[in-house]
Amino acid sequence: MTVKYGIRAAALATVVMCGLAGCGSGSEPLSEKGVEEALLSEEMLPDGYKLRHPPTMEDFAAGENNCRNFSETKCPGFVATGVAGLEGVEVHHESGRGSLAGVSIWSFDTAENAEAALKGMGSTHKQRTGLEVRTGADQTTASHSVLLPLPWKHYTSYVDMRIGSTIISVTAQVKTPEDVTGLARHVADHIRKK
Repeated sequence: MTVKYGIRAAALATVVMCGLAGCGSGSEPLSEKGVEEALLSEEMLPDGYKLRHPPTMEDFAAGENNCRNFSETKCPGFVATGVAGLEGVEVHHESGRGSLAGVSIWSFDTAENAEAALKGMGSTHKQRTGLEVRTGADQTTASHSVLLPLPWKHYTSYVDMRIGSTIISVTAQVKTPEDVTGLARHVADHIRKK
């Protein structure tokens, strides 16, 4: 009887700790290799986008330094970061180039450390106009600004999301601020599968 209850207590403790730390299937922290595999490749892009340049990983020191600058925190538990540059197929520029977009992935060892970094990133959004975007992520913060000067008015929208112990930042030039929603949802769904 005592052993039986001891095993149940240990199992419950594991469930509670995994809930707090973000472990378990589908929510374990992404390793450096995991971040590299999670970056959008040509085959994983949403409709309307192509790769502007191959996805790249930052070395640990540069990634941690960028994390500290973006989040205005010390970024405890930082694991790895990488970025993918995208170009919209629809032409926005006189040069014939499509609208530009970028996706950055930041991995942390726990959901709590990712949440603290995301909270720090929120200060950059306060300097712009707020934006309501539903992505299905655990947390989402979004904003936009008018991009000038151009022959026509368009926007740059910014979305920072947290899924477990991973932060995803999406920036995109769009015709209306909400047009970033499809790309942000696509990236969030892609990360959930990792």
